[in-house]
This record gives sequence, C-alpha cells and structure tokens, in this order.
Amino acid sequence: AEKAASHYPSEPILFLGAEGWHIGVIGIAASKIAEKYWRPTWLFERKGGICKGSARSIPGFDVTDAMASASHLFEKFGGHQAAGGFSFKSEYEEPLRRALSEFALAQLQKNPETWISHISYDCRLELDFLQLDLVKHLDELKPFGHGFEEPLFAIEAEIESVRFLRDKATGEAKHTQVFIQTPQGATHKIMFFHEVYEELGDLQSARFLVYANRNVFRGQVSLSLMGKDWEPL
Repeated sequence: AEKAASHYPSEPILFLGAEGWHIGVIGIAASKIAEKYWRPTWLFERKGGICKGSARSIPGFDVTDAMASASHLFEKFGGHQAAGGFSFKSEYEEPLRRALSEFALAQLQKNPETWISHISYDCRLELDFLQLDLVKHLDELKPFGHGFEEPLFAIEAEIESVRFLRDKATGEAKHTQVFIQTPQGATHKIMFFHEVYEELGDLQSARFLVYANRNVFRGQVSLSLMGKDWEPL
C-alpha cells in the first residue's frame, strides 16, 4: 500500500492559521492534513495577538527539532518527534513560517525520500486469523503509543458488498463499510470512518490495511476491523 509521489513539494511544510478555529480539534485536524498531503503540518488559532496550535509530522521528520531551530520566535513549544504544541506572537507568523520552511527544506535535500508518501504495515494476516483470539493476544501487548504503535495488518479478501453510512444532517455519504468473505464463508466488516470509497463497489477483491479491535454491542463481543488504506488486487 505504498503511494509514491511523482515529485517533491516546493513548499515542504504546511503552516496554516485563522481566527475562530477551535483549539480543541486543531490537533486532530493537523493529523488528518499531514497524512493526506504528506507534509509536516502546523495549525493554529489567531486570537488577541497570540497564535496557539498543534504540529503533526510525517515519519522521519522531527517537528520538535524544527521548532527548536526557531525557538527565539516562539513564546513556548514542546512535544516529541511526531507531534507538539506551541504558541507565538502574531507578529512573528511570517518569520516563523519562513524559518520552519527553511529547516524542512534542508531536511528535504538531505533525505528526500521522507517526503514520499508511504504506509508501512507490520505483517500480512491470513483470513483464518480474523477471530476474537487475535484481539486477546493484542490486548496483552497494550498500551500502544508513540514508539510502540498499534499493529497494522495487511489482508487480501473477496469483497462481498460495500455500504455507505450517511450524515444525518446532510444525507451525504460519510463512512464506508466493506464486507469481506473468508474461504470458510464467514463475513467480516471493515470500517473506514470519514472516508467514502465508491470505487470499492466495482471491485471483486482488494488488499486492505486494518487495525483489529474488540467491539462490544448489547453485551455481544465481536472482532472489529478498522480500515487504514486499501488497493485493488
């Protein structure tokens, strides 16, 4: 499930701010943007002459080192390689954008492959292992976090059907459910939240990258597969 870029970006980071952005969701948004556009991302809210926000990175790029290179322009900052928080005076917005871009450009020139989008998974999983016992073994490895990520599995399966969950307010498709079938005839659901993949409906089979979790509903425990990515077979 590797997605290689055809060229390297002229602007190696995303540094975006606005008034009225909710500070509580900026980190989540920065993660989504960094993953989609495959660039280190700084998002911040402008309020009363101060900008506060969150930074999210791509593998191989340390956002805390980047901020340390321009520490004199920040009021404060902190975090680790993959993520951080920060604040700075609004008057330093443009100098800070330039400083972070220059740091990232130097890193890009040293390690251009860092800016090639890719997803790494832990192992290929045979469909026979899609059972609750898998989750029990994964529970023994917890807690997962930075430096010890939750295992990501690759599975290849026949597609039984594809459904879309719709937004209650707009009626538009919002999430994708893919139902796959094992050789033994068992059916499993792969859930892609906040992604709409209409093209999956035209495929007979695909390779999926998934996380395996435990789902409890009305007292019933089942295996839950959360989709990360996919590609046709």
